[in-house]
Amino acid sequence: MSCNKKSLLFGNKVVVILVFLLCLVHSSESLRPLFACNPANGLTRTLRFCRVNVPIHVRVQDLIGRLTLQEKIRLLVNNAAAVPRLGIGGYEWWSEALHGVSNVGPGAKFGGAFPGATSFPQVITTAASFNQSLWEEIGRVVSDEARAMYNGGVAGLTYWSPNVNILRDPRWGRGQETPGEDPVVAGKYAASYVRGLQGNGAGNRLKVAACCKHYTAYDLDNWNGVDRFHFNAKEKIRLLVNNAAAVPRLGIGGYEWWSEALHGVSDVGPGAKFGGAFPGATSFPQVITTAASFNQSLWEEIGRVVSDEARAMYNGGVAGLTYWSPNVNILRDPRWGRGQETPGEDPVVAGKYAASYVRGLQGNGAGNRLKVAACCKHYTAYDLDNWNGVDRFHFNAKVSKQDLEDTYNVPFKSCVYEGKVASVMCSYNQVNGKPTCADENLLKNTIRGQWRLNGYIVSDCDSVDVFFNQQHYTTTPEEAAAASIKAGLDLDCGPFLAIFTEGAVKKGLLTEYDVNLALANTITVQMRLGMFDGNLGPYASLGPRDVCTLAHRHLALEAAHQGIVLLKNSGRSLPLSPRRHRTVAVIGPNSDVTETMIGNYAGKACTYTTPLQGISRYARTLHQAGCAGVACRGNQGFGAAEAAAREADATVLVMGLDQSIEAETRDRTGLLLPGYQQELVTRVAQASKGPVILVLMSGGPIDVSFAKNNPRVAAIIWAGYPGQAGGAAIANIIFGAVNPGKL
Repeated sequence: MSCNKKSLLFGNKVVVILVFLLCLVHSSESLRPLFACNPANGLTRTLRFCRVNVPIHVRVQDLIGRLTLQEKIRLLVNNAAAVPRLGIGGYEWWSEALHGVSNVGPGAKFGGAFPGATSFPQVITTAASFNQSLWEEIGRVVSDEARAMYNGGVAGLTYWSPNVNILRDPRWGRGQETPGEDPVVAGKYAASYVRGLQGNGAGNRLKVAACCKHYTAYDLDNWNGVDRFHFNAKEKIRLLVNNAAAVPRLGIGGYEWWSEALHGVSDVGPGAKFGGAFPGATSFPQVITTAASFNQSLWEEIGRVVSDEARAMYNGGVAGLTYWSPNVNILRDPRWGRGQETPGEDPVVAGKYAASYVRGLQGNGAGNRLKVAACCKHYTAYDLDNWNGVDRFHFNAKVSKQDLEDTYNVPFKSCVYEGKVASVMCSYNQVNGKPTCADENLLKNTIRGQWRLNGYIVSDCDSVDVFFNQQHYTTTPEEAAAASIKAGLDLDCGPFLAIFTEGAVKKGLLTEYDVNLALANTITVQMRLGMFDGNLGPYASLGPRDVCTLAHRHLALEAAHQGIVLLKNSGRSLPLSPRRHRTVAVIGPNSDVTETMIGNYAGKACTYTTPLQGISRYARTLHQAGCAGVACRGNQGFGAAEAAAREADATVLVMGLDQSIEAETRDRTGLLLPGYQQELVTRVAQASKGPVILVLMSGGPIDVSFAKNNPRVAAIIWAGYPGQAGGAAIANIIFGAVNPGKL
């Protein structure tokens, strides 16, 4: 019989156990009763698993095939039960031989002919000899005594030694059992002692079976209220915030939950950083632009590409896997600075966008696995940042139950129901007098209860702090911490819960069980992402070469093509002809911009094509900004712009807004073009000898009825914020290379 490696290549636990036993006990001449296959037993001597000339793996499979399910299960524990009908005895797997055969485990007993065994110095002592041959020889002697005791019927052959944990903390009570703090020394000791114990004979035969323990990152037993079996309360509490602390004793690293991917991986949140092998990521058009395509497959494909780049950056160690996107709030007030981030004013469109983008981001693989974890925000009735003396921290949205259900909650329900989103973020504002992040009906009863969210609920950053310190919803910070967690909040973006949750527990406002429920939701998502798998899983191959690929850049261009909308085209002025319009005046504060095209919550784009650069591919250009920025506070440059328009065969005015006019914390007070922009458009249109095309970059709507009613303005195009390839898309549409169907 040969105990070769092939016999060990079975994943089934019972198989592994039986292989060990066959390799250890076959044909031993002992004083003890034979464990199995006694030649005197007429019932079993003809069974195939007892034939020594048959390969081990064949014998194992034969034996397993004869076992009932109940018998198999009773072999999965240390005190394995006998199987009398097959002539197999019971066996105790747990014996110890850390520095000599020990009776600490139940598998070895001293007494009678074996009153004791040689006790060598404790491991920490012999390790200090730095003598590998000594360590191996000690192992050999211990195995002699172990075999002798086995033959005498008072010990087993499986020894759960050595302990090769690293002594990281010198106060650890079990440090004495280890070879010390040096990983190299510990490794050499482990290999030497194991070789001595096992014998490692021909045909992979074992004298005894050693066991290296306790894998891994274990060097604490009971210290300062923390034991080896549990997260302690302090550890749990530090996992309730976005910058979750590491738990080194359990081998768990720190994790930053906050990353953004509104229309491409972004470095707005601290969870993703650009640089080195990842200088940037594909920046797609802002959401309001791609939503105007009404193309659900496009939305999902953008999500898929963003998730590829996110996974690649995670594999490269520069990003996380939890992305707090998309923003699916309803754009009820067109002046809202964050309207650009949303799919717009229609609840149905917003819901379809939400589900599509989430599916693309998450992958929603087999077995509930996630590629990345999306988060639909900001729940709910949030569409004001800072307007007329009211900011989002003090805004109380008074909403009827019908309006809440028919309008504001529709996209969030779609996120959970259709998109199977892994997270929902509650907002800063109150709804009908109650902070959303402390509203049990909105969180626990609706999101998790009615909609059945399979994931976690996170606060907008510092929302819990806001409803305590600014909204004064609770009297004490501990009450605020308790109110949010009991309402259903699982994770706080901000430090508030890390600071005040322990006090809430001590005051009886909250139980540790409540904290456990919150952690179960966040850790479940991390496990669905594969973060506890010990490897990078099915996306391990993604890396720098999968970011900003040619295909991704083409998709960014196609998304811009599909999102751009024609508002006016008098006399079929569009498309322009490269033959008839050989010189084009390109005018306006947004005519040669880069970052303006990608809007807010954007990262570092792979590349940019400005409107000026795009049009230059079709015609000779005459460029004048006209204004120093979209605020357009003066008209000093208007004369040069008029002169360019007089000379050119056609004029393209690229006007509109940017993040200085509309953004997070920055709502508008009106819908007109800022500053002197309207005057610039009117004067240039009057001066131009050829057709005038007005291109608008904006997130929210702009009132350009003056241009609609001006016969000198031939065409109006809304481009939104068209992304890194926006200039190319604008030019392609103006010159007719692309017709998105809305021109």
